[in-house]
Amino acid sequence: MVPAATPATETSAAATDVSDSNGAAEQSPSNETTDEPAEDPAPVTAPPPSKSEAPDAVFHQRDGLTLEYYWPLDTRGFLSADETEILAYNESDETIEFTALDMTFLENGKLLAKISGTWEKFGSRNSWDRIEYIMIPPSSYDDAPLLVYPGEKAKIHWHVDPIASADSAQSVVLDLTFAIGTHTEKITDTLWRDPENRVTGYEAVAAAATGPTDSGSHDTEHSTPSDVTTESEVIPSSSRDDEHSTTDNAPVVTSHAASDVLWRFDGSTWAPNVTPPDCSDPLSLQTPVDMDLVTSALWPGQVRGGYKGHGGFRFGASEADSVTIRTPLSSHLVQASRYLEGNDEQYLLFFSVPCGFFYRFDHVRVLSAELSDALKDLPPPMSGDSRTTFVSPPLWLEQGEVVGTSVGIFPDNIFVDFGLYDVRKPNNVVPNPAWADFYAGDPEFGHYGVCFFDYLPGNDGETMRSLPTGKEGKTSDYCE
Repeated sequence: MVPAATPATETSAAATDVSDSNGAAEQSPSNETTDEPAEDPAPVTAPPPSKSEAPDAVFHQRDGLTLEYYWPLDTRGFLSADETEILAYNESDETIEFTALDMTFLENGKLLAKISGTWEKFGSRNSWDRIEYIMIPPSSYDDAPLLVYPGEKAKIHWHVDPIASADSAQSVVLDLTFAIGTHTEKITDTLWRDPENRVTGYEAVAAAATGPTDSGSHDTEHSTPSDVTTESEVIPSSSRDDEHSTTDNAPVVTSHAASDVLWRFDGSTWAPNVTPPDCSDPLSLQTPVDMDLVTSALWPGQVRGGYKGHGGFRFGASEADSVTIRTPLSSHLVQASRYLEGNDEQYLLFFSVPCGFFYRFDHVRVLSAELSDALKDLPPPMSGDSRTTFVSPPLWLEQGEVVGTSVGIFPDNIFVDFGLYDVRKPNNVVPNPAWADFYAGDPEFGHYGVCFFDYLPGNDGETMRSLPTGKEGKTSDYCE
């Protein structure tokens, strides 16, 4: 059992705040709607960086724009091993708009994938009261303009695969484009944490390295980590004759246990970070709820406000405090959200199964003690704002472990959403061009959803098919 994880946090060179990605809450099976995600308004206060240390971080200073780069495990201890960021100060009289923000990070010849990205803005150089928060690639991004007005400060923050050591050979390739007034400028530069750590041939590798594909905009309720961690090494040219050859700066690829495997979406397809195990056939799914308590079924693969790849289980009002949710498969909890539905606190949870499935629960009301501790640092719940936070490191749960002990919206709307996705290949609905075009806004889950009734053990699937439904009835693109 992996120890309980702490949800991923965005930490500044002088502040700590929460990373999250766009999602949207959904109502009950009988009356579902989709809310637009709200901007995270939580202010952040912290002292500014020491001015005596700032010059070491500056890599661009021109026309009133100053850019500083901060490395993971910086000497002041503000950034963790998986965080890096740029601070941008607009001290000009013009509005500055960033139109391209890209970064490729390498350690010891290995390309480290970006996991998530955020843009944050503050009212002045010395202020840490956040006035804007936008997800940027590789997180879901909706093309919102990234503007820095005169006197403001912006923070461009990424989570990457963790570095091994602050003393390792590290470089970052930056590709930034911004407009100041009427002219546009592009910065393509390679920065080295310690120039003395360079390796012959390494500069060319770093400059040519291409980062994982940006995910672009996701018109879905939730966005998963969209970059794929690659375990192949980028070896200096002097050592590339043998893929397993090593130098002091190019470690050997090592094998990984099943519990190390994570599946991620790159904007068009899913892929594992390392070679996954085979799935059992049939898939050994455990029904996540007590079927004796289920009173009606929500079918997956329906249009309910928007397209929904998930379904759900509904219970009688008398069972409000009697529903236990369990993990149907051994898996990692990779993202979570806490939000308000009316006055009720709700949790949205996403899990990655090593062999190539993904599943989700929504409207969990009370978490297990383990998950409650792991997710205690989620942002405060807000009405209709179910944007998710990456759990870093992901929390491993064995099949059958308790996820929650209460679900739904009290007092009488007692239900839990459940979706199952085979992310190894698109489902058999996608080849239909009309379907693919109409639901192109949900390539992440709609194209991979399956009829989870077919995977439930014993007679539980047939029981779900026989139960009453909500107003959408027994229609489904997935279930026959």
